[in-house]
Amino acid sequence: MRRLTVTLFFIFLSSLTVLAQQPCKPYGPAGSILSFCPPAGMTVKKEPGDLHAGFLKVSPDGKDAVVLVINESQVDISLGEFGYEMISSAYEDASFTDTTLITIGEYPTANGLRGLRLVFLAETARKGSTVKDKVERIFYLYEGPKGAKVFFNALFPSADTTAETLIDNAMKTIKIKK
Repeated sequence: MRRLTVTLFFIFLSSLTVLAQQPCKPYGPAGSILSFCPPAGMTVKKEPGDLHAGFLKVSPDGKDAVVLVINESQVDISLGEFGYEMISSAYEDASFTDTTLITIGEYPTANGLRGLRLVFLAETARKGSTVKDKVERIFYLYEGPKGAKVFFNALFPSADTTAETLIDNAMKTIKIKK
């Protein structure tokens, strides 16, 4: 009887694990070197002619959003040099003021792909207003085959305590074709 109870208990725990896993509909357009599971609850926005879609999640009050933009480029520099260029571009971006680099570090994916993660705090003015919002920007940089670089740019209100985890979890699912 005890063995049956223990067995049933483990079957129950296994079923909870399966139920807790959210299904993923991988994103990876034709002609791209990458695929990943986009953050849950984000709307896909694709402009004609762009290889990649952007992802957007607007707050219930419509005032704030979480944005994730993807870009691929072919550059003949190391991932570290590419990271340095992205830092420079963050400081030169006129859309943001008071930009501060908070952290820089390696960010591996679940399948062992190594990348860089750059976290910035900045301010941006609302369109048609003098009100400035504090935002967090996170750049995720990965190296593909033959000098290809993949760049993710996440942007969200710095007060949003769930956005960073939402984006980080999606970035762990990245796969790049070699």
